[in-house]
Amino acid sequence: MKFIKLFFASALLLFMAGAANAQIFVGGSINFSSTMPKTTVGSTTTDGVRFTNFTLAPSVGYFMSDKIAVGASVGYVLNRSRWTNIADDEVINNRSMFELAPFARYYALQMGSVSVFAQGTLSLGFGSETRKIDGTKNDLASIFAFGFNVAPAISYDLGEKLSLEARLGGLYFQHTKDTDETDDSYETTNSWGLNASLSSISFGLIYKL
Repeated sequence: MKFIKLFFASALLLFMAGAANAQIFVGGSINFSSTMPKTTVGSTTTDGVRFTNFTLAPSVGYFMSDKIAVGASVGYVLNRSRWTNIADDEVINNRSMFELAPFARYYALQMGSVSVFAQGTLSLGFGSETRKIDGTKNDLASIFAFGFNVAPAISYDLGEKLSLEARLGGLYFQHTKDTDETDDSYETTNSWGLNASLSSISFGLIYKL
């Protein structure tokens, strides 16, 4: 896929630019969550809409100095909802995207094995939304998105080369365009805000080469 090729091309450029006097690192993050609501009235229990969210984002970069690092990640995001309609058919709605996201980091504080830094990220993504009803799949929309995010983070060195990272949601802006596959009409959404909830924390590892 073109996103995979672009990611490895970016990784090669980073390596060529920084191999002489900078430290290369590879890493990534993975997130998974699932919600399964149930409603009970008397002796009857009804399943609600089940939501599943999955994100995988490997990354590569290099330290330009002790305080500044740059890099890029390529990611896959899946948001799935599943429920049963009034005809008792299983309905599965999948919204998936591939994303390319260059980033820059500034390490503001380093105390032994602990480092505090801020990361700014630009993102560009393409994807699709599909719906499967009783085994029959239909294309609903194609998706284009771009945005930026500035987030605080903390890193803990597990060894000389391996570090564990945790990053908060932070300040963000996102523009999304959904184009209907049936009539080429489209809907755009602009969202922005500050996400500081514990549910927005993402975890990852980096390995310094």
